[in-house]
Amino acid sequence: MYEAFLFDMDGTLIRMKLDFKKMRADLEKIIGNVEGHILESISKIEDKELRKKALEYIGRQEKEAAEKSEIIDGGIESLKYLKERTMKIGIITRNNRESTLLSAKKTKILDYIDVIISRDDVEKVKPDSMHIEIALEKLNADPKKSIVVGDHYFEIEAGKKLGCLTVGVLSGSGTKETLKNADLIFDSIKEFYEEWIKWKIK
Repeated sequence: MYEAFLFDMDGTLIRMKLDFKKMRADLEKIIGNVEGHILESISKIEDKELRKKALEYIGRQEKEAAEKSEIIDGGIESLKYLKERTMKIGIITRNNRESTLLSAKKTKILDYIDVIISRDDVEKVKPDSMHIEIALEKLNADPKKSIVVGDHYFEIEAGKKLGCLTVGVLSGSGTKETLKNADLIFDSIKEFYEEWIKWKIK
């Protein structure tokens, strides 16, 4: 029935330990007031040089965090199990490509991944559905036979738009309230693997 799994990265499969409070404070020194989510605030900057400077700062913070990445318990087991059963596997992340690849190598998940779609690969980041659209196109997968897994409402909203099954995990920034629109909610990728994947994917 299912053929593809798309995973968010930080907070879902791995932990990068990004200090968003510090990033926001530092960015306000660069671009002024930061309203809402950081990337959305940066995207509204009209001055190209200022926008570039802000993105370079974010990129440096992501790289530092990526170098300290740790796998979340159950992450490797889930990916290995799915790969052994010929599932197509993708990463969809708002982080840049450099830090994403670094994190994937550091946590030893890269060999299980068929496609990575970072913010560098899209014009609009999640919760826009572009990450998922591009990933599924590259995987040649049907949205209705695909599962989107994430710790933030970004993944849930984006997956819902395309008719994917959506799974929220509580191992990152999300809560049962912010993930309430997900089709399924689990405490972590480990619980998702043990209580759903092993029973549904044979």
